Amino acid sequence: REDKAKRQYLAAYLVSRREISVSELRQYLASELPDYMIPSCFVRIAEMPLSPNGKTDKRALPEPPEIHQNEYVPPRNEREKKLVAIWQDVLDLDQVGIKDNFFESGGDSIKAIQFLARLQQMGLRIDLADLFKFPTIEELSSRVKIGSKKPFQGIVEGAFPLNPSQESLIEMQALSADTIWYNTLTIYNAQGFTPEKVEQVLLKMLEHHDALRISLDQTEQGLKLINHGMKYKVVLQTRKEPCFAKRFLCGLNEEINKLISLIDYTEGPLLRASLLQTGNGDYLIMPVHRLIADEYSLKILAEDFITAYKQVSSGQEITFGEKTHSLMEWTNRLAAYGECYNLSKEKDYWFNNFRCQAANGRGGNHSTNAKRKKITFVLSEKATKELLTVANWAYNTQPLDLILTAIVLAVSKEKNDGNVLVFLENHDRQKLMPEIDLSRTVGKISYGFPLSISLDENKEMSYQIKWVKESLRRVPNRGIGYGFLRYCVDDEATASKLRSIVPDLFLNYLGELSEEINTKNMKASILRADSIAARSFPLELCVGVQEGM
Repeated sequence: REDKAKRQYLAAYLVSRREISVSELRQYLASELPDYMIPSCFVRIAEMPLSPNGKTDKRALPEPPEIHQNEYVPPRNEREKKLVAIWQDVLDLDQVGIKDNFFESGGDSIKAIQFLARLQQMGLRIDLADLFKFPTIEELSSRVKIGSKKPFQGIVEGAFPLNPSQESLIEMQALSADTIWYNTLTIYNAQGFTPEKVEQVLLKMLEHHDALRISLDQTEQGLKLINHGMKYKVVLQTRKEPCFAKRFLCGLNEEINKLISLIDYTEGPLLRASLLQTGNGDYLIMPVHRLIADEYSLKILAEDFITAYKQVSSGQEITFGEKTHSLMEWTNRLAAYGECYNLSKEKDYWFNNFRCQAANGRGGNHSTNAKRKKITFVLSEKATKELLTVANWAYNTQPLDLILTAIVLAVSKEKNDGNVLVFLENHDRQKLMPEIDLSRTVGKISYGFPLSISLDENKEMSYQIKWVKESLRRVPNRGIGYGFLRYCVDDEATASKLRSIVPDLFLNYLGELSEEINTKNMKASILRADSIAARSFPLELCVGVQEGM
């Protein structure tokens, strides 16, 4: 079928003796069909119209109701009101009805995690998989559960091994003094900060976010992470810098370098903070090592600092809500998962999909000292909104599917080769284990994996999009097994084969960055260091949405 905007979509017509809910139909079809073959709407009719020769007369089928612009249906009870309020806030919408589709309204996997985190703060929970299967509040509300089996709320202490994504950083010399191993959280307050209040907030953050109290220990068995108790004091360097705003970027880099030089990996913590008072607003600067915080973690830290500083300033007690599972818990469960899960089943996938690339001499570690050129390209606000919403309706895609399709087509044309190897960084924190909640966990949790995509430029665009989408869906366990096989399994032959695979490009899709978290007087921003991907790949693409573009 084709809607009013000339977009094609799948419509299903059915004849049934009993009423069957749309969610029941979708759930059944999801177990039998790939995502793009699941109809966007279902129309129940009394009987199938037949042509004179006894075949179904498709032209006589009734037009489906408008499916993409739902009539507003308000929440019916308190639970749905809560869901609507969170939905509106996470998606930045003025109005949400219970029949609106989360993903068609601008949601993606990262926003789905934010939605779950907000639910958890209210003492409610759902499985992330349920949001993908039942993406409307009408379908989802009955699956919301009262939170149970809370993560440990005390101070996490003890030693634990590196997870695969941390191992990959160590492999790239993450313990060198190079500033590329740090991302920096900068918070500006137009009214200025009170140093004592900043120290109070940072101390509470050290207590709440266990990963901030990590140091490293080199043992005979290898490098280990040590999660300390509350042994650290907040050392806030405060000084007056009246000219800082005029030389912001230069001054910021100088300050970051000074702070990094003070960090001792064996003693910890792996972050430092300084407060620069300019006379025209103050800047709080905190470089944080990539080993203990990925990009999503920095968003959590920014939100928590601003929330806590407002609480302290108004005389309230600092509250961050309940803890989610710690980085230590996640890493230990992940190690147990890797030991119990039969990873040998995944070897065939990784070896068969990449054998030709390694055999063609593309293996080995790519490294270049040539000058690298940085190019920034910005889509218009209108095009960005379409990419995040309506462009995904035709084939039930997510924005990453469309972005990846465009990139692979461009690269394959440039290199005159339909086969493109992409290394993807996964930030969505989708649960491998239902009992683990990482929605507000600070740590290095994102991980990467290679993906081989072969496209035929002579095929229609619809085919290209579907092929890329299904290539992503075919990756076993969302790619996390790659890291296990390369870094954590005692099998040098397997690790060597995986090291020989070097993709054409690195793609880091961050979703909506929300780098600036504005309040009336405070603004937080995340300064990403120069890419570490430049050391391993000839091309890096970092894609995100900032300020609607």
